Amino acid sequence: MLNGNDIQQDVTLKIQQLTHQSIELCRNNPVEGIKQAEEIIALATSIQSDLDIAVGKACKGSCLVWLGHYDTALQALFEALPQLQEIGNKKIEAHARYHVFCSYYFLADYDNALKYAHEMLHRAAQNEDLLSQANAYNAIGTICYTTGENQKALDALLNGLTIANTLDDKHLLARILDGIGTAHFNLKDIEKSIEFKKKALEVSRSIGLKQIESYAIDGLAKLYLDANDLSNAEKYLHECLAIRQELDFKSGIAESNFQLGDLYLKMNRLDYALSHLNNALKIGIETNTNEVVYKTHKSLYKLYEKQNNHTKFIEHFKSYYTLKEEFFSEKNKQKLKGVEMQASISQMEKEKELLSEKNKQLESLSNDLVILSDLGKPLPLYFLLKPLTKLLTTLSII
Repeated sequence: MLNGNDIQQDVTLKIQQLTHQSIELCRNNPVEGIKQAEEIIALATSIQSDLDIAVGKACKGSCLVWLGHYDTALQALFEALPQLQEIGNKKIEAHARYHVFCSYYFLADYDNALKYAHEMLHRAAQNEDLLSQANAYNAIGTICYTTGENQKALDALLNGLTIANTLDDKHLLARILDGIGTAHFNLKDIEKSIEFKKKALEVSRSIGLKQIESYAIDGLAKLYLDANDLSNAEKYLHECLAIRQELDFKSGIAESNFQLGDLYLKMNRLDYALSHLNNALKIGIETNTNEVVYKTHKSLYKLYEKQNNHTKFIEHFKSYYTLKEEFFSEKNKQKLKGVEMQASISQMEKEKELLSEKNKQLESLSNDLVILSDLGKPLPLYFLLKPLTKLLTTLSII
């Protein structure tokens, strides 16, 4: 029969296994990753381990990012981070900080995204965590090329690449190479852009992770599309769609169908365009891929305008503007919730620190009184009550 210590050890080991699984599932299967995280929280609660509850919250919050639930993701991550930092769990802390950055980035709140990317870099340097440093440089580079600061993006990404080349993490290496390709493209250096995008694709294929490969191919397709090389764009988009269909990656399938539909619209191949756009709209609605949905309505109203189908034109024209407004309104609401949540949790932490300090003062006063009593040196009641009254007033008890 197991004793209390054995049960505690078994639960702790199970939590460690679930944590590893949740992190592995985070991007590719976040729904399953959340199940693992909730089991961590349940087990941690059963052994009254607040620290393991924080680990579970960090895992859950990270998975929620990849489902697009940014406000609830930020709540879980902000609740977890103070304790993760306190116990020195460097891996989970870095995982959580990265996903705080991702939440703000996907909400297009680039100021907060950049703030947390730099914070992630600072903590990674303190922890001598090279992998997290490379991740942080990748995050900084991503924000910079998104906001048009492409030379700063290259500087950060090349720092990340230097570190990534010393590590055995091709997943990260592929993402950094892809980002360098994007920065070069924004700087109008098409040759360099293609070079790095193809390197990213090569690394992705070498590790056999199809979803990463699909993103690399998608990046090349967009590059050729912007360069007006429609033939190569078509080739890569079909390749990307095939991989996403193989993976049953629904939101990715919707995105690829939209891109192909929009491409065929530009090529004036309207039957092909209509087929892909209808697929994009259907799957986008089913999966709540709302950005794809409103963009698809825009392409459809342009298509029906070309066909002089006024009824369909008006239908999709109205849907485009209505859904676009709803999409950005929802993003702004989530962004505001994230800021409010950050302020609320920060205030709670300050109050917790203040209460802890006041508790220490009370304990110190109590110890002093005990010492005086043990010494047999009673003080006049006035001198005993004066400091106690002052402290209790500070604590708002009287």
